[in-house]
Amino acid sequence: MSNVEEVTPVRSVATEAGAEKRASIPAAIPAETRAVPSAPEQPHGRLRGASLQVFGALLWAYVVMGELVVGLDFPEPLATLVVAAAFGLTWRSAVSHIAGPGHFRKLVPGALGFVAWSVVLASTVALLGSDDPRHAEVVSVALWFVAAFALFSGSLSNPRAAHPDSQLPRLLRIALWGAVGVATALAFLSALRRF
Repeated sequence: MSNVEEVTPVRSVATEAGAEKRASIPAAIPAETRAVPSAPEQPHGRLRGASLQVFGALLWAYVVMGELVVGLDFPEPLATLVVAAAFGLTWRSAVSHIAGPGHFRKLVPGALGFVAWSVVLASTVALLGSDDPRHAEVVSVALWFVAAFALFSGSLSNPRAAHPDSQLPRLLRIALWGAVGVATALAFLSALRRF
């Protein structure tokens, strides 16, 4: 006889439920295959994300350049070129990784982004008008937030594969984002000055 008593471990209900679930998984299946497979990537999600990116960048550029033209006497033809360049560069960047048969799939985000931008501008002008300059500034700031939301939510739903950039493209991207930040800050300060 031994002086050591056999101790029975106390199990909680949660532990017993977990043990039952583990027991129901066949041991012959490797652990890697037991995980629930992720849903297959939907091509419509990438097109929707790319369209949102194009719409957001176009609206952002239009509002910022419009504010610079009105508030700081920026040349309107140059502002038009900047808006067109923002549209084209964002469209190219948003669809550069989309694969598929033909080029039609790469045209859709640009067309949808442009149509959405046109509808938002037309409805904003038709519904809100711009009689009062202060009212126009509030609408302008609201459109900034709409543009930022569309741009960033489109970027999140349109992921690109990570690839190492060489030094020049990385520096150009940093310079571009810096110029966008400076132009946005100038436009925002111009809008605040007129309040």
